[in-house]
Amino acid sequence: MRTAGIRLLYARPRNPQGKGKQERFNLTVEAFLDEIALNPPVSVEELNRKFQVWLSEFYHTKEHSALRTTPEIASKSDSMPCRLPETAVMTRAFLHCEQRKADKSGCISFQGQKYDLGIRYAGRQVDVVYDPMYTDTLTIEMKGEHPFQVQKLQIGEHVAPGPQKIEPPTIPTDRSRLLDAAEKKYDERRREQQFGISYSALLEKKDGEHHV
Repeated sequence: MRTAGIRLLYARPRNPQGKGKQERFNLTVEAFLDEIALNPPVSVEELNRKFQVWLSEFYHTKEHSALRTTPEIASKSDSMPCRLPETAVMTRAFLHCEQRKADKSGCISFQGQKYDLGIRYAGRQVDVVYDPMYTDTLTIEMKGEHPFQVQKLQIGEHVAPGPQKIEPPTIPTDRSRLLDAAEKKYDERRREQQFGISYSALLEKKDGEHHV
């Protein structure tokens, strides 16, 4: 959270002067969680709205014994105005960041997908900055380099079209070619037998005569 100007500070145990404000706020949040559990909200929007109501009624507008006034009045009467970070800075602060090493073709693997950084980044370590809700586009950062964005690698996007496949002519499947050929041969054989000479018939007797 260094981008947003937030520092992590450690306090000694049993030293309320160093963490009293945070402990008091934590008690307020814990009390809210106990109450909201009795009637859980159905959406994040409802949860945020009820939490704002709880903060306003039980924290901001309640008189603080040390301040002798409410936190809201004390904040508004402070001579030092509240500094609000820019939207772009806060957006960048809540992005996630992971390190990846590009392979020899200049690609990285991220959440099961390939991203092409370019061959000049082959074998180099990079920082991947991303929104966990949207990983179609990633921001790549490196020391001494300007950040740039990459998208998911589409396999086949830069591949030349393959040869056109020639489909063989279709053959009707409602008839059997094997059976048709067998029938044709059978008919030819029958015709040959019909016009052939029958020697057994010549040896039979006809009208009491012998035919030799």
